[in-house]
Amino acid sequence: PGFGKTQIAKRLGKDVGLPVLIANLDAIGGKYVGDSEGNTRLLQRIIERNSPCVVVLDEMNRFISTDGGSSASGNNVDAKTGGMWLTWLSSPEAKDIIIIATANDVSGVSTMIRAGRFDLTTYSSVDRSDEQVNQVWDLYRKQYKIPESDVNPRIPRISPAEQELICRNASAEWFNEPLEKAAQRVVFIAQTSAQAVADLEAWGKQFCVDLETGRRFGETTEPRKSAKPSANARTRSVSA
Repeated sequence: PGFGKTQIAKRLGKDVGLPVLIANLDAIGGKYVGDSEGNTRLLQRIIERNSPCVVVLDEMNRFISTDGGSSASGNNVDAKTGGMWLTWLSSPEAKDIIIIATANDVSGVSTMIRAGRFDLTTYSSVDRSDEQVNQVWDLYRKQYKIPESDVNPRIPRISPAEQELICRNASAEWFNEPLEKAAQRVVFIAQTSAQAVADLEAWGKQFCVDLETGRRFGETTEPRKSAKPSANARTRSVSA
C-alpha cells in the first residue's frame, strides 16, 4: 500500500482521454440478504453506462475467494460478489472498459489473473531507483513548501506514501522540523511487514511485467512494442 495505484489510474485516464471511476467496493454491502449482490449489479450497470472509461477496483483481493470458499476477508457474501466481478470481467459488457484492479495481498489472487480476465499484471516494488525516489521527493517538497536548504533523507526501500508523510509532518505547524527528524517519526512498511514485502517481491518477479521495459522481471530479451491504448482497447491490469 502507499504506492499511488489510484494516481496511476487517474493519469492513465488523462492520457487516453477517458473518465476515471473509482469503485468503492466497501460501500456495496447492506444489512439485508441480497443487498450486496444487488448493489454489485447496480454498480456494474453504472460503469457500463459510462463506457468507455477507466475503472479502479481497489483491494479486489478482499472480495475474491482463494479456494472457492470464503473471500480474503472471511465473508461468504464477499466471495459471492467477488465471483460476480470475475464473471463480469470476461463479459462483452466490459470490453470497452479499461479495468485496473489493485491488491495489497497477493496470497489469493490466482483467480484474478487467469487468462482472459486481465491483460497485464504488474506490481509496485519498494526497490526503486534513486531517480524515481527523488522525483517523488520533488513532488511533495513542492506541495508542502519544504525549504531548498532541507536535505532529503536517504532511506532504503521507502514508499511514496511514506515520503509524503515525512514532508507533511515536516511542514506541519506543530512539528515544523527538518525532513531527517520528521522521518524518525515514521514506521516504514518495509521494516514492519518485511516478510509480506519479501513475498510480494518474489511473486512479482515470477509473474509480473515491468512497466518500464515491457517484459517480465528478469527477462533479457528485447520487449515487444505495443500500441497505445485507445478508447476501444480491451485492456485490463491488476496491480499489487
